[in-house]
Amino acid sequence: MHRCLRTLDILSHIFDYVFTDQGGPTDIAVLATTCRAFHEPALYLLWRSLPSLVPLVKCLPSDAYEIEGDPFHRGRETIVR
Repeated sequence: MHRCLRTLDILSHIFDYVFTDQGGPTDIAVLATTCRAFHEPALYLLWRSLPSLVPLVKCLPSDAYEIEGDPFHRGRETIVR
């Protein structure tokens, strides 16, 4: 791998371009699993672009939460046990 692809600033610009203009979170997730050099900057971008806490809550067991409202719009999201 070329030396410039090990520079965090360059990778951040490349991943921002891929995220906004070309692909999206799916393509960035693929880049994160490609190699160790891509892992950290790609995951940083994915965490930064997380729309809400709902995807994290959905990592819990299904009997531990209930989401009221529409979790994919900027409305009110309530987590009820």
